[in-house]
Amino acid sequence: MKASGMNGERREGTERTAAERFLHGEVWGDLLASLDATARRLFEKELPRTPQVSALAYRHLLRLLRAGAELLLEFADAERPMLHRTYDLGMAFALDNPDTLYHHFPVLPGATYRLRGEPDGRGKPPHFVSASTMVFETDGLPRMGADLNNANGSLGVTAEGGFELSIGAEPHGGNWLELEPEFPRQRVFLRQTFQDWENERPLRLELGRLDAVPPPRVVFPETVATALQFIPAFVEFQAERWIRNTIEARQRGENVLPRPEENPGIAGLTGQRYAQGFYKVPPGQALLVTFTPPRTCGYWGIQLANWFGESLDYANRRVSINAHQAALDRDVAFRAVLAAEDPGVANWLDVGGGEAFSEGLVVVRVAECADDCEIDTPQTRLLPLDRVWEALPAEHPRVDAKARRREMRARRRHLMRRLGQ
Repeated sequence: MKASGMNGERREGTERTAAERFLHGEVWGDLLASLDATARRLFEKELPRTPQVSALAYRHLLRLLRAGAELLLEFADAERPMLHRTYDLGMAFALDNPDTLYHHFPVLPGATYRLRGEPDGRGKPPHFVSASTMVFETDGLPRMGADLNNANGSLGVTAEGGFELSIGAEPHGGNWLELEPEFPRQRVFLRQTFQDWENERPLRLELGRLDAVPPPRVVFPETVATALQFIPAFVEFQAERWIRNTIEARQRGENVLPRPEENPGIAGLTGQRYAQGFYKVPPGQALLVTFTPPRTCGYWGIQLANWFGESLDYANRRVSINAHQAALDRDVAFRAVLAAEDPGVANWLDVGGGEAFSEGLVVVRVAECADDCEIDTPQTRLLPLDRVWEALPAEHPRVDAKARRREMRARRRHLMRRLGQ
């Protein structure tokens, strides 16, 4: 970008400073131009050309813009980190898990931090707690670093379910999450995963830095200019990544699920296995998904996501089921039914709400399985909605409208409590 003189003409061979570019409005214009180009490329993809899908696409871009601003500016200070919650009901993207409450923060590899989690005393602690690092070696996908969790005992917890964790490059006694000193860009993720939504409650969290007390933060033009430079790159990268993931799933076949396998392209928990399939359930139809859950694992669940890799409205719709919520039949198989109308089956997944939700991703997650654990390949079958019960075992539980309303009230109550509302 060329600089200009006092009367506005360009001075060849010179570069504007960040302050000059702010004064002339160039930084904001560059941001808008880049976001416009990303939106145009998104709408060139193989998306359904409907008003509802288009509306979701625009909402998706706005969510990514907000996430980028928070990650790269508001919560990007590793000198003075604050716990940041990115994925929740109003910020769903990147195949977020409806069972999980996510917090994360940037770290300096030469610094030392302490993170505490205390139960609130009014319910059970989360079923699964994991603390892990993500290391950014390049501008692309991060790689997983150290990982501790309570399922395999690497994260020690108290009898009440709380923990205290030291984070840094130098070893500490007790729970220690190792940072890699050679990489300046790292981030710590804390996941609290809930199975018993009725009774499990989030931990009270406290984050502090142990080695220094930095002075108050000052916002410099260069800091904001750098963030405005990288925010559109973040939006472009995430938008392309997740729509490509959906398109690739559809290319493998509609209403087909593979065997859950580790997927390095999805930066989740170490050892977590995924099965992703593209579902398409026309009106009056239902998709039956059947598999035998692993007997020994820390967690498993099934969820729905839209074209853009966003979880659906899991506070107000039944769009996810985990091991605690699932009803297994006598043959220990799990049978879920995807349909726009509730057929009264125990494991109903709601694909209603319009044409944008009658197709998308169905995702099976399995975490913390033993090395010799056998994981089943899900079987699928599309059939008329009025013939669902013919395809289910006679003893499969029925859920009437009253029981479903009670279930949904409990579901929403947990979500509001989880999000502090």
